[in-house]
Amino acid sequence: MTSRLTGVLIAMAALLTTGLSTGGQIYYLLFYTLLLLTLLSLISVLWLLFSARIEMRGVKPRVERGEAMMTIFTVRHTSPLPVAALRLRLNVPSAFSAVQEISVSTPAFKTRTFRYMVRCPHRGSYEVGITRLRARDAFGLFSISRKSGMKLLRVDVYPKSHDAPFLELKAGDTGPELRSRATEDASSPSDVRKWQEGGVLKKVHWKLTMRRRELMVRTFEESSRPDTLIVPDLAEIQALAAQSGYGSARRNSNGIEYNRAMLLLAVLEKRGGMSVSGCDAYINVVGGLQLDEPAADLATLLAVASSFRDMPISSDVAAVGEVGLSGEVRSVQQLNLRLSEIARLGFRRCIIPAHVKGDVLQPDGLELIRVKNVRDAIKAAL
Repeated sequence: MTSRLTGVLIAMAALLTTGLSTGGQIYYLLFYTLLLLTLLSLISVLWLLFSARIEMRGVKPRVERGEAMMTIFTVRHTSPLPVAALRLRLNVPSAFSAVQEISVSTPAFKTRTFRYMVRCPHRGSYEVGITRLRARDAFGLFSISRKSGMKLLRVDVYPKSHDAPFLELKAGDTGPELRSRATEDASSPSDVRKWQEGGVLKKVHWKLTMRRRELMVRTFEESSRPDTLIVPDLAEIQALAAQSGYGSARRNSNGIEYNRAMLLLAVLEKRGGMSVSGCDAYINVVGGLQLDEPAADLATLLAVASSFRDMPISSDVAAVGEVGLSGEVRSVQQLNLRLSEIARLGFRRCIIPAHVKGDVLQPDGLELIRVKNVRDAIKAAL
């Protein structure tokens, strides 16, 4: 019930009461005039709402992230009574709100075509279409809505693809040797041994060194290639947060120490403002890696936040940082080395702590997003 309708009903009641008490014909005439006006407004709204026929075209089943779809609406109705514009509620993959409304106006018995641009800023699977219709009369007395009855169309938004350059072999490289180094068993390679005091450090196997927590060097004479430099804890972290259907929420962590994962969930709820205590939470490090240093805290927390809000993080975003109990994002060791490797792997943005020890060298093509706490990090990533 609108405020205008409330005012009209009060006026009608006052006119009827005055007419009955005084017997004046003018009050009855005004009462029946307002009653007729109210009934006419109601009939016009219902006629428009249930005679409207709408078609939607131009929805693509598959688009790239950032692409825009030009949708076309065809509207027709048979209500000859005066009415306001018809409002359509849309489900769209928007960056701000998944529900948007547009207003269309068309004469009775005529078909009009409207165009509306739908942008797809985030990857994922969305249902696009018209969900509800809302009609108002010309006097603003009634505002009634109903379901559109249209089938929603599924749109899959894929990451934007980029052309990757061909693998170039440097002087002295051969294809078999390059593939062998890329696929070697990092747990026990045949050409690596423990460093002995007095040995040369120019042939350090960094990946195995950080995994075993001891300095490992290569035994062959050729210095290590740049493609063997893998920064520790640079891994893909997945998380799933779903509403618990039992009395207590279930928690599972694979690749990250369980107590550390529970600590991050507590920080996310207390400092990040997300009620994850009633959700089942599952955390997994892709590839079976074991991450045992705090540099992966921020990435883990953002993965859970992304699943909780059901908003995917862009594929070109990385995150490095330790998370404290008060929600602050702290610096980590070897930050410049990590940033260099992140840029080499093709990432375009990286979320890092606002306050770091020493100078930060920004690699070419990598945007650094500095955050002070977990709320800033969630806002930057989502």
